[in-house]
Amino acid sequence: MRIIMMMSLSCALFTSALMSSVSVIEAAENIQLQQNSGMLSTTTKKSQSNISVQRQRQKGIIRDNNPSHSSMSTKAPSSVATPAKEKVIVSKEKVDTAIEAAVNTPITGNKASVEASNEALMSDSEIIEQAAESAVPQLEQPALKGDGSDKLWNLYTAGEFKALKQQIADNQQKDANWEAPGGLLDLMKLVAADDKLAAAQKKGDYKVALDLYKRSPQTFGCDRLGWALFLAEGQMRSGKRSESLATYDRILKKCNNIQKVSALEHALGVLPSRSWQLRVQKELKLKYTGKEYQRREVLRYKMLLQRLQTASDKNKMDMVERYADKLDPLVRKHNDPLAAEIVGWAYFKGKKYDKALKEFNYSYKKTENPDALRGKLFCLARLKLFSDLDTLVKAKKKIIIKAGLMDDVLPILAGNALTQKKYSEALQLLNDLKKIRPLTMAEMNMYGWSNFHYGNYAVATDTFESLYRMKQDDVVARGLYYSANRLGDKKRLRSLSDEFGGRFLALVKDERNDALYNREQFLVVYENDPDYSDSLKNIDKPYVRAAYMAKFLQGAPIFSRMVLRKEILEGRDVIDGVNELNIRIEHLNLDAGAGAFAEPLNPLLPADPGFNVGTMTVVPGQVAYAIPTPRTRHSGFEWSIGMRHEDEGTVYGEVGQVVVKSAIKNDFKFKLGYERKFDGRSVQVEAYRQPLRETMISYLGMTDPYQGIQKWGQVSRNGVSLTGYQALQHNFSVSGNALVESRRGHNVVDNTHMGAYGGLNYNIAVPGFNYFSVGPYTRWEKSDMNQNHYTIGHGDYFSPQYLLDWGIATSMMTETGKRWLVKADASFGKQTINRSAELYFPLTNNAGTVVLPNTYLGQRNTEYHYQYDISVILALADRWRLQGEFKQARSWSLVPLVGPQRAVMERSFMVSLKYHFGDRGLKLLRKDFPAYGLNPLY
Repeated sequence: MRIIMMMSLSCALFTSALMSSVSVIEAAENIQLQQNSGMLSTTTKKSQSNISVQRQRQKGIIRDNNPSHSSMSTKAPSSVATPAKEKVIVSKEKVDTAIEAAVNTPITGNKASVEASNEALMSDSEIIEQAAESAVPQLEQPALKGDGSDKLWNLYTAGEFKALKQQIADNQQKDANWEAPGGLLDLMKLVAADDKLAAAQKKGDYKVALDLYKRSPQTFGCDRLGWALFLAEGQMRSGKRSESLATYDRILKKCNNIQKVSALEHALGVLPSRSWQLRVQKELKLKYTGKEYQRREVLRYKMLLQRLQTASDKNKMDMVERYADKLDPLVRKHNDPLAAEIVGWAYFKGKKYDKALKEFNYSYKKTENPDALRGKLFCLARLKLFSDLDTLVKAKKKIIIKAGLMDDVLPILAGNALTQKKYSEALQLLNDLKKIRPLTMAEMNMYGWSNFHYGNYAVATDTFESLYRMKQDDVVARGLYYSANRLGDKKRLRSLSDEFGGRFLALVKDERNDALYNREQFLVVYENDPDYSDSLKNIDKPYVRAAYMAKFLQGAPIFSRMVLRKEILEGRDVIDGVNELNIRIEHLNLDAGAGAFAEPLNPLLPADPGFNVGTMTVVPGQVAYAIPTPRTRHSGFEWSIGMRHEDEGTVYGEVGQVVVKSAIKNDFKFKLGYERKFDGRSVQVEAYRQPLRETMISYLGMTDPYQGIQKWGQVSRNGVSLTGYQALQHNFSVSGNALVESRRGHNVVDNTHMGAYGGLNYNIAVPGFNYFSVGPYTRWEKSDMNQNHYTIGHGDYFSPQYLLDWGIATSMMTETGKRWLVKADASFGKQTINRSAELYFPLTNNAGTVVLPNTYLGQRNTEYHYQYDISVILALADRWRLQGEFKQARSWSLVPLVGPQRAVMERSFMVSLKYHFGDRGLKLLRKDFPAYGLNPLY
């Protein structure tokens, strides 16, 4: 992410702050300069009222009320003038760190803040008066020559120069031999020079000072320090750097300590920082006492601020922090809130946001300067204290609006909202910002992504296209591609690819591969770019997999007790890059148990041999038509061959057969489906005919135990299903499935079954996991007929009139691209099952025998159930993969007529070994797990 951080603690801000941070210096210096250049103000004159006119004549001539000399601290150069607040510019490349873009705005000085701290270090009147008095020129009054001299001196002292000139002219007219006092004429020359220099200063015309210096160097002595400093500044601005340095050095060599400090303070806004600092360092080594020492310490303080600026300009962050730490206690000692703001921005640039916030809090508390408030806003944003930020914005909203800082605040809040995926809030904030000013490019970037995630794909596409025409940035290009793709505007994408060519075209290709990779359509990605990822190396090469699985189903014998073992051999090859051919053969062994004894009504009577199929015992203790135990063991094969064409829309199909010895028949199976995946959503529709593998009778069938002729069972599911997934905002997603099917078998009544499933998932970002989700779910099933009990004409499988199930489920998988991979699914819930009453096989009553009612009673029970499934895969070598899986579940219970309720419990495991005919490396993908596993779709 490119971040344009206009964080220069500008020379303007430093100079303005430093030149106004210590008003004791300014007060003394102004009086000093005004007096030494003949410019003492009326106010100062009043403070000097105890000095008589005669004393003024003896110690020097003092002028006042000359507006052109009202401030002799010389005009600051344009390069160091305090700038006005610049328009905020935010730069952003990678929107996933939107908050970084929202807070990187230029930092500028503020003139108001400089003025607000002008009185920060006011000294007492004693210092000011003493400084003023010490600055009075020590001139000797010349001897008087002729009458009327007192009148002339009085006119000079009063500043009546026009009247003075007229009086001299009158005197000369009356007496040709009359001469004005020599000292007075010299002073009048200085007055003329002052007038020229004052006019030049007002216009910023340094040439007058340079020319005058050539003719009359004495005009710029220590007693006229203000003009000497004006000269030095003029020399520097005119490119005469060495002469300017010489002028400052002459002052430092010949003038008194107070004048030296004043000169160095003036030089802060004129000389290059290094030249200034060298002279300050030299001066700081000299011995100072009393008030002079106080002035020098302020100079030392200013030099620290200058060094802070220099270090900041050179991005020497270690030095920035060191100087800032030194200045932190000093700004409070000198009660200098503006300097605290400078230190705050230095800390901010060094990413010490907690320290910066402390400085901005102090500065804003003292001055309520908008720049300090802005600093607080930025620090709170960088520290991610968004609650405090929001509180501050609400508390200071009027001030923020009045100060024009709302256009700073809105990008920060919008960046935070975008980072937290609060897209509607980010969109609203950016729309508010658009009402204030045009959006910057980075803000337009945020605006585009906010619209994209909010579903306004047309607006997002237009925004990103406008941005891309201004600057061909990869993040913007991705936004343009995603938006146009979601909009389904393929024509526009092709047009943009043709227009922009190379870079955008390559990015479109890369983004399409990224999208396909995330959708796990790896064959298409590999065909587009074989070097896309090491994880896809040789993914189109054939492989074979051998597996063994066993399922132990515990429940009522024959009806829901079963041990199933399978040996599986599977092979796959890829044709033409994206067509996958799969062949699978499964050898199966099924054992539903060795049968049981009949359960008499009276538990005190001995159990009768045989199995209670189609009839039952009678009272007392007499067995009606003992029935031999039917065969409960079968073995056989299942085979299938399938083809899968992988593309953005994937089509697949499979045909196969169940072949079992002594089974009712060899039943065929098939499935045909279409799957389409998008960014954040998918849909799959499928038609199928598959065995109902719930019980032995529904899976393989049973032979009539009476005569061994009739065969019942082997039920197939014939239906269609629809499955979907949709990602939502704030890490939520929904998934669901719906199906309707007809269940048909041999010598059993047909049945219709419907079902639906829905789940709400909250996706948690866990380091080291590819996904980790948890959330509630609900499931509903309905069958037209109850076929839970085995009788002639029934199929004996789980077929309640309705089932309502609700609970919580979780799903997770570790990060792909590593040598090992673990995935797990688990659920826990409560279900209500309703089964209606049904007839069992009716037998003719014998004389004297009392037969119980020939109806299985209806059942309604509510119970807890659970399931967990863990699968692990390991890359043994470049071509070998070892996988293991374990599952345990408690599904539903059957309540028999006599005896306890029996829950169906399942424990199963599978191990597999896969060999690739091509080096695949050691990086695993989710597709390395077997497609069927222990949780098949059927």
